Amino acid sequence: MRPAATGTAAKTTTAGATDSVSLKAFHVFFVSVSILLFTWLGWGRATVYGDTGEVAVLLQSVASFGFAALLVVYGRYVLRKLRGISYL
Repeated sequence: MRPAATGTAAKTTTAGATDSVSLKAFHVFFVSVSILLFTWLGWGRATVYGDTGEVAVLLQSVASFGFAALLVVYGRYVLRKLRGISYL
């Protein structure tokens, strides 16, 4: 048996829906926030290294700045790859 029709059509979403965020906009936002967080973490660990002189803290700082640099490279790559896609 088929269920009775209620008179309202089911809502469907499509890939081009206006209330969705594009892949490009998501990447720009997420990568930018990640770069800021890694830079902040690297600066904070560098400050702690200045106070304590621990080598492990220095390595954490260098790694954080390194990840921030890698994210800059990744962000440029994604922007080039998604050049034809709008932000909205």
